[in-house]
Amino acid sequence: MKGVHFVTDEEGKAIAVQLDLDEWGEIWEDMCDLRVARERENEPTVPWSDVKADLIRDGRLSEDDVRHPLPKRGRKRASRTR
Repeated sequence: MKGVHFVTDEEGKAIAVQLDLDEWGEIWEDMCDLRVARERENEPTVPWSDVKADLIRDGRLSEDDVRHPLPKRGRKRASRTR
């Protein structure tokens, strides 16, 4: 398999894998993300309203951003007149 190297012990048993990250980097990143998600699946959540309020309070999100969110991909936002 291109970009994959199996590391073996003295008996020839595979004990590790080396991946060419140019070839397999995206898949490796996905695997790492999955592991983190599984580790966190039972952690308590924070309501979106609380997150929004904290972001606005900290100046990282404006009230205007909340009222007029970005359009979904592939859709054009209708022009607004003020």
